[in-house]
Amino acid sequence: MKKLLLLCSAVFTFAAIGQIEIYEYTNPTVILNGTEHVVQGGVSDVSVYVDLRVKNISGSNITVRFRRDRVIGNSAEDQICDNDLCYSATDTPSYTTPNSTTLTDGESMIFKPQFVPEGVAFCAIHDYFVIDEFGFVLDTIRIKYKVGGEDCSLNIPTNYKNLDVYAYPNPTSGKVSFNDAPAGSTIEIINVLGKSVLKARLKSENEAIQLSSLSRGVYLYTVKLPNGEILPSRKLVIKD
Repeated sequence: MKKLLLLCSAVFTFAAIGQIEIYEYTNPTVILNGTEHVVQGGVSDVSVYVDLRVKNISGSNITVRFRRDRVIGNSAEDQICDNDLCYSATDTPSYTTPNSTTLTDGESMIFKPQFVPEGVAFCAIHDYFVIDEFGFVLDTIRIKYKVGGEDCSLNIPTNYKNLDVYAYPNPTSGKVSFNDAPAGSTIEIINVLGKSVLKARLKSENEAIQLSSLSRGVYLYTVKLPNGEILPSRKLVIKD
């Protein structure tokens, strides 16, 4: 029985990612899963938002809701809207919407992250996760808000701008390195339940990290640069 449970867990882990598509309502042909999206607005706007959709491509029914984690935040009114409501996520580093929506195969739903400026200029960087009813991460998108000309990225030292840090080899079976990750960066690996399972600080650029303590499956990884900026989450596949 124990072996059967482990096998079922492994199959479910592999199936958890790749079941949905995230796209902008006005441009459904461009899939935004795992990308970074910039949203700009003015201080007089009623709300500053991106009108996204989440589409079920799993082949069966799935139940989804949303989680928001702050990378760089502020005190402006912060909301996540779905088909039914706009939920206030203000004043909390991590927020999960309380209600779930069941989507049939091929069905889409509203996913609208937004801020209410109320006459104030600000910027923010948030990571948003589409999760299932058990909390497993289905996919993610990073959104950078620029309101009234403010830009959080301007505080990032020039030598860290536009870094394309990625894991290799990926899939991997034993160890992994991170292309262009500066020495002093912190690598964090997160399972599909959103739990941190490994964290390591790089002593040198392209240093390899051992993954022998982790079971096969699909994970997310984040890279925190020495200046404190957290790069967008990406997928990491560990095989036998």
